[in-house]
Amino acid sequence: MSRRGKLCSFQTTSIERMSKSSKGFALKTSLTSVVILMLVAASMGCNESPVADKQAPKETGVFVKDSEPGAIEIQKATARLDDLGIARFEIAYRFTKGSPTRNYKCEITFPGTSQRGERPLDAWEMKPEGVIKTGIEIGDNPVQEFEIIFSEADSPDRGYTTMSNTLKGEVQPREVVPAEVVPAEVVPDSAAAEN
Repeated sequence: MSRRGKLCSFQTTSIERMSKSSKGFALKTSLTSVVILMLVAASMGCNESPVADKQAPKETGVFVKDSEPGAIEIQKATARLDDLGIARFEIAYRFTKGSPTRNYKCEITFPGTSQRGERPLDAWEMKPEGVIKTGIEIGDNPVQEFEIIFSEADSPDRGYTTMSNTLKGEVQPREVVPAEVVPAEVVPDSAAAEN
């Protein structure tokens, strides 16, 4: 009997007691069995050392949530309507308390209309200070003013809490590109006299 590893073992058949024709068959069968058993043993991990290659995974970083609510100051924002009826926003913000570790929402409303939009933001999308670029489809609806406010939540399904000032501003209208002026064709005096 031969033993391999801790849990895996196999037996060989005595070939000396067999006839010549059955010796070849037995040898092939035994070798096939040995190969199969070795493959099964290797797949079960019999040849592995219990300590080798089973180290604890290395920790790449520590994620710490702020226990206190954050605060954002919206410094300035611009909005311009484009030709497709989308109000394009650039919103400059700065964390005045806490850091970006939660879920955030930037809400934009247009006073006097039913138009509104919101942009959910994950913590990785925010920086301690930065600019958010976003757009809201307005279509042909007339909008002149906007209001922006930020909210935060530990989880979006638990509801958001307001965490910023409210910034108001005016939506810049679509840029009207003047039609190209084509000069009239100048007819020379001699050609006019012939007609």
